[in-house]
This record gives sequence, C-alpha cells and structure tokens, in this order.
Amino acid sequence: MSLSTGIVQLDGLLGGGVADHQRVLLFGPSFQGKESMARQALLENMARGVPGVMVLTNAATQDVRDELTRMDSNFPKYEADGLAWFVDAYSSQVGLDDRAGNVQYVDSPVDTNGLSLALNKVHAEIIKRATEHLLVLDSASTLVLYSNAQATFRFLQVLVGRARQAGAVSLILLDQGMHSDAEVQMFKHLVDGCIETRYNNERLQMAVEGLGLQKAPGWIDYELRGDRVEITGSLAAGRIH
Repeated sequence: MSLSTGIVQLDGLLGGGVADHQRVLLFGPSFQGKESMARQALLENMARGVPGVMVLTNAATQDVRDELTRMDSNFPKYEADGLAWFVDAYSSQVGLDDRAGNVQYVDSPVDTNGLSLALNKVHAEIIKRATEHLLVLDSASTLVLYSNAQATFRFLQVLVGRARQAGAVSLILLDQGMHSDAEVQMFKHLVDGCIETRYNNERLQMAVEGLGLQKAPGWIDYELRGDRVEITGSLAAGRIH
C-alpha cells in the first residue's frame, strides 16, 4: 500500500510503499508533520479507492472532516462512497456528538472495550467492499494519559492484531516528549517499523527504521507546506532498499 504518493518521494524512502498488513509507528513532536502525513496517506489511498478509518482520541470528527476537505475537496464524496470512516472517542466528552456520517462514537478514550467494539463494526462494514484499508490511530499518547503505557500497549496489541486480520495497514501516532525512552521502545515492539520526525539544525527531518528495509536511509529533510508534507532531501538510489 502506498503510504502517500502525495508526499514526494516518501514511497521511495520506504522502498516502494508499505507492505500489506504492516503496522507503522509515526513518532515525533506535535505539529511537525506526522498528523499531516497520516491524513495525506488516508486521502491518497481513498483517491485510489482504498478505504480508511481514523480512531480519534483528541479531536472531533467534524474538525478532522474539515481538515481533510481543505486538503482534498473530494473528501465528502469519499465519505459518501463509504471510503472514509471514524471511531470517535472525543466528541461525546465535549458535546459534539452529531451522529452523522460514517462514525462510531465512544464515550471516552477510557472506554477501551467500546473502542474495540466500535472498530469491529467499522471493519465489518469495510470488508464488505474492500480487501485492504488504512487504519490511523490518533493518538496512542492520549490513551496513555487516560491509562498507562503498559495497559495501552496490551490494548493496542489486540486492536492492531484484529485490524491486521481485517486487511488493514495500521499507522499509530505517538508524541515525542510525553513518554520515557523505555515506553517508546515498548511501542516500537508493537509495530513492524517506525517513521520518526525531528527538528534538527533548523531543519525538519524524518527517518525510517524497520519495514523490511535492508538498510536504513538515515535522516531526510522535509518541509511542511500548508497541510502537506514534502520530502526535500535527496534519496540516492543506493541508500534505499
């Protein structure tokens, strides 16, 4: 599956994209591109007819809908066509539960059983029409705040395992600065690879580890252009896969 052809050269960085059913950790500081990267991936795959589902723990569905529509004016059509789904554990807490569209609402991120049941319902709908889809969890850090890292790890282990059985590639967002090194390493054991972002010497950079790459390509420069991420560093053919 393409993580996002719209992120210039990202599929090249990944050696051609993400293999079926892989689990990917997007790790880095807030507001430095991982959120945009995940949304781009959803939109690029929806444009190819591949469904996507977002599990939201810290943002309302309507706000994310607005962001996705700004990024791609075709998003309302994707949702109407059954390509866009949400599991929302945020809106009910703040009175924004409008029960509209392809959304399963959960009372709060504390309700992990409710999250599992809601996602199972979404998977059941998606597999009626597609053999693959993209799951984005935004974010694991919020789940840790409501519980703890060990309990969140156990919950996500089951969640992404079921998603894999349903044909999903999973992207799990984790915020740098909110977790100890030991917790970050624990979450890396949950996935097949990690895309990490950082701000270094006044440059935004990303790096990939795992995901079947024979040799990690190192840190690559990228830029945030509006709501979109674009790789600007050079990807020499000898440095990837």
